[in-house]
Amino acid sequence: MRHYPNKCVSSNKNWFKISPQFLTGLVHFLVASLTARYTDFMT
Repeated sequence: MRHYPNKCVSSNKNWFKISPQFLTGLVHFLVASLTARYTDFMT
């Protein structure tokens, strides 16, 4: 089996495909924690 340099590029593309979902999940988690903290502070 020959090793193609395209494998590295495809893995990078997969990482870039996963990162936006991870970023949106992280943002949602931060917003949820901030809103929970804000409601706790208000009450």
